[in-house]
Amino acid sequence: MSTRAATQFVPELLAHRAELLAYLRRLGCAAVAEDLFQSSLLRLLERDLTPREPARALGWFQRILHNAAMDHLRASTRHAALRDSIRPGGDASDAPVTAEAAATLLGRLAPRHRDALRTVFLDGGSLGELAAREGITRNAAAVRVHRARRALEAALAA
Repeated sequence: MSTRAATQFVPELLAHRAELLAYLRRLGCAAVAEDLFQSSLLRLLERDLTPREPARALGWFQRILHNAAMDHLRASTRHAALRDSIRPGGDASDAPVTAEAAATLLGRLAPRHRDALRTVFLDGGSLGELAAREGITRNAAAVRVHRARRALEAALAA
């Protein structure tokens, strides 16, 4: 793996590290700002990503960080909402869906839909992880999760 092209931008990005971390904190990711910064920089190097216009490398990387932060916030919001709605041992008065009811509903789904929901929403995995495990593309994984959610909605409505 060659990282020659991407490494030319790293010193400039590191020179603006404090500014970029402050930007991530403003997006509401204070606790994970450093992790997002490092993982985004690592992904840039691993994939040898470069901006179309080298003079705009900082803005380009800021967009990458912004997207990473939004992905993190969406994932954590979904995970928290699902975790809050499924409380072990809860009853119908204190939780929309108990753990037992959720297990029953998940049991009604096709195995691949059940696994997709479990991977992405309960285990906090990414679409990329699901795709790699199942041997499908990331887009196919997204479609599978979408269909699994629709199947779960239909099971809830039944």
